[in-house]
Amino acid sequence: MPSTDDYLLLLPNRFRERQFLHKVAATLFVCVIFFSVSFFVSSYFQSKYTKPSILSCKKPDYDYDLLAVRWTPTFCSYQKCINSTEDWDIHGLWPSWKNKSQGPQFCCRSWGFSQTEITSLISELNEQWPNQKQNQSLDSLWKHEWTKHGTCSNVARSGGMIAYFNTTLSLFAKYPLEKWLNNSGIIPTPIEDKFAYDIDKIHQTIENNLGDKTITIQCKQSKSIPLLDTIYLCFHPSTMDLVNCPPDRCKGAKKVILPKSR
Repeated sequence: MPSTDDYLLLLPNRFRERQFLHKVAATLFVCVIFFSVSFFVSSYFQSKYTKPSILSCKKPDYDYDLLAVRWTPTFCSYQKCINSTEDWDIHGLWPSWKNKSQGPQFCCRSWGFSQTEITSLISELNEQWPNQKQNQSLDSLWKHEWTKHGTCSNVARSGGMIAYFNTTLSLFAKYPLEKWLNNSGIIPTPIEDKFAYDIDKIHQTIENNLGDKTITIQCKQSKSIPLLDTIYLCFHPSTMDLVNCPPDRCKGAKKVILPKSR
């Protein structure tokens, strides 16, 4: 057993060893706290600002993407609108199947709409892809179109939400339907005049500018009078090149009115 003098000689070494162990423990504790906080912050921002994994979501096969461009006065003839302007605007870009009324829908409900992701497009969306319905938020149409159609789109799967909306805006700008129709003398007229245009002339006017790719025309009935409601252009789902669209949705009508805003 060591004497008292020996014990006093050993004490400084033990003290220094204890100090060293305390420093090591303190350093490890700081490291654990730092990495825990870093992991939490990283996880929070990833969940808030990046798209979720879509590996578990549906990845449907479809035949073409259908760009729906609607005539606002016709839409507002059967809907209560915020304002009825005389404009063609975007309804949506819809993954579609051939010879079917609807394509795949609601493919990834966990991939929610986030206006933050499309902030740079808001001004253009408000102008070209506006919500016209009363008593709804300004972004309600975008949210609906994204959830129902965008989550099924190849464009979104390759480039995210902003690619879906940006591609739709770009296609709408690339194919100026209103300009082509106006240049051919197809302009809005008061619905009371019952002045109608040949549907074949509308096809010819637009398709001549599309390299003879066919479009689809949709009509709405107003007191048995067919009104031009929507024009559809169709695109290959991978290349976004124009392809032929299916037959019209006008119930055999040969003429259609392009109504002025009331």
